[in-house]
Amino acid sequence: MVYDCTSMTGENNNLPQIASDRADADKRRLRIYMILPVLAAFDAFANSVMAPFILDDSNAILQNTTIRNLWDIATVLNPPLESTVEGRPVINFTLAVNYAISDLHPLSYHIFNLIVHLSATLALFGIIRRTLLRPVIPEYLRRAAGGLACVAAMLWAVHPIQTQAVTYVIQRCESFMGLMYLLSLYCLIRSADEQGVRPGLWQALAVAVCAVGMASKEVMVTAPVILLLYDRAFLAGSLIEVFRSRWKLYITLAMTWGVLAVALMSSKFHAYQFESPVNPMRYALNEPAVILHYLRLVFWPEGLSLVYYWPESDFTASMLPGILVIGAMIAATLIGLVLNRPWGWLGAWFFGILSVTSSVVPQYDLAFEHRMYLPLAAVTALTVLGVYCIGCLCLGRSPDADRYRRTAGRIAVGAAAAICIILMVLTIRRNHDYHSELSIWSDTVAKQPRSALAGLGLANALIDLGRNLEAVEVLQETLRIKPDYVKGRVCLGCAYLGLGNLTKAMEQFDISIQIAPKYHLGYYNRGLVHMHRKEYRQAVENFQNALSRSPGFEKAVSDLAQAQRLMAEQPAESRPADRQK
Repeated sequence: MVYDCTSMTGENNNLPQIASDRADADKRRLRIYMILPVLAAFDAFANSVMAPFILDDSNAILQNTTIRNLWDIATVLNPPLESTVEGRPVINFTLAVNYAISDLHPLSYHIFNLIVHLSATLALFGIIRRTLLRPVIPEYLRRAAGGLACVAAMLWAVHPIQTQAVTYVIQRCESFMGLMYLLSLYCLIRSADEQGVRPGLWQALAVAVCAVGMASKEVMVTAPVILLLYDRAFLAGSLIEVFRSRWKLYITLAMTWGVLAVALMSSKFHAYQFESPVNPMRYALNEPAVILHYLRLVFWPEGLSLVYYWPESDFTASMLPGILVIGAMIAATLIGLVLNRPWGWLGAWFFGILSVTSSVVPQYDLAFEHRMYLPLAAVTALTVLGVYCIGCLCLGRSPDADRYRRTAGRIAVGAAAAICIILMVLTIRRNHDYHSELSIWSDTVAKQPRSALAGLGLANALIDLGRNLEAVEVLQETLRIKPDYVKGRVCLGCAYLGLGNLTKAMEQFDISIQIAPKYHLGYYNRGLVHMHRKEYRQAVENFQNALSRSPGFEKAVSDLAQAQRLMAEQPAESRPADRQK
């Protein structure tokens, strides 16, 4: 037998070129996988930049004097009390940057939020892909790591439940903290993949972004524990190995809790000192139903609402199904953690992050959609991987698996693309609701007619448009449901003031002060009524009372100066008789 040695040598010489071509193809495919979720997120949220400031944007941005001078760092890093940025100096700094760029025009604020979301999308893709490439993951999942990470990250990025964390400006507290959370985990993963001195650099970066997250929002408190559990499940394999190889990292990560402690010490730990606290145990009993509502919105995003009417109530039989379902999910998570299974860590991510706002730690509102910003990642990842595993299992048992694998892959790609397109359309539509205060509050009142906050928001939007009579009708219905709603009383007084009915306006402001003597806007607006009546001494007293309760209230400062000037100019004989309060 004669062998063609020349031919064989030629084929061997081509092997390096073939390997190089395959490597180049893999790199191109990876770049596509990275870009697709970012492009989809950009398309879904591009129209979010047209939204105005709403709700808590007022106290955090419009009335926030600490963001007016970016170079006064001491003031910028000391955000005002009783605002959404209280105890969150990093968020206040980002607002100061936006203010330096565009003053109080919302465009740059929205662009910043969009950049944060796109960056978080890229970080999530990197986390999922690198996790699926770990040796503890089955080989058939490792082969599809890039595609699975692309689909999971894309579904997370374009989901309409994310609109509240991205389009609602001040909820950058959630999205920016979420970015820091994801980056700290990504840096941990990279530190395990690198050799030489680079692991230390990645670990230092993980600690740095974790510290920034701690100064952004309190939910970041769970990050060191979640990172530790990830290390055990995917990197080290056991807690003993975790502490043997990276004990310094977790000590320094734990030290970032000190950043959160300092931030909290500069705040009052609650937003409104005139509101009564929520009972922790009663709050915890109500949260399973809230979590199930979040999960329902994930799989059927119909009925998204800016705020919710979710009254806190004592235990009832109707709560039992939700408690049992969530209890079973938590039990499964604990079992997964004990057995050190990857799905156990996904459950820890979901429940661990939600534990800060959906457990025994009471919040003023039982439900807010932006709280699902990070937990949604666990749901999308688990869903995508679960569907893929079931498909592989079914094909693996089929004698014609090889024949149908390519067809099944095309069907899967088409289904994923269709779902992403549907979610993108829903997100674009939801962003349209945010394009004016009137549209977002009208939508919210239609979905949550018993929400006092929704009624207040709609009334304020109507007042801004000069439609005071409609605002009165909305507020009367709101106060029928919640008569002691102090903000509603103040807003109703402002509507009457806009209609020129000073008597009814004064009645509402007096009632608001009786309900909440520490609320500054009751005094301020009562001072405005006195100004209209040319009762300048009473106006001065009320403006001073408003400032004693809210020292940084700019309008009260300017109106007080004007009232004092007019009182000094007014002849004594023409001054109205003192009103009795």
